[in-house]
Amino acid sequence: GLKAYPRSVALMLEYSKFLLGKQRIKELAGVLKLIQKEKAEESPVYYAKYLEYMGMLSVFNGDTKIASILFKQALALNESDELRSKLATLSVGGDEGVKKLVVETSGLSDSS
Repeated sequence: GLKAYPRSVALMLEYSKFLLGKQRIKELAGVLKLIQKEKAEESPVYYAKYLEYMGMLSVFNGDTKIASILFKQALALNESDELRSKLATLSVGGDEGVKKLVVETSGLSDSS
């Protein structure tokens, strides 16, 4: 899809979700730069997702304070139970919360 529509923020966000799940962090950072360049198509929903993924990138880079700020900004733009859960996990869990967040994002957590 991105070959046919290389400037589609919707497709870039879906690709970001895939990259995050595979923990391909360097590629994710590159895609997020492209989304920023496109100004998230000036969509509050797209920008909120962009902020969420930037927050997750911060988690992977060990900067939970920045991640928390980005998650809060994303929530202010677009209410999301999933994002609120990530923020709570990050805020309450400390280092264990960060590990849990990374595992959940990677799709490695048990559903039991």
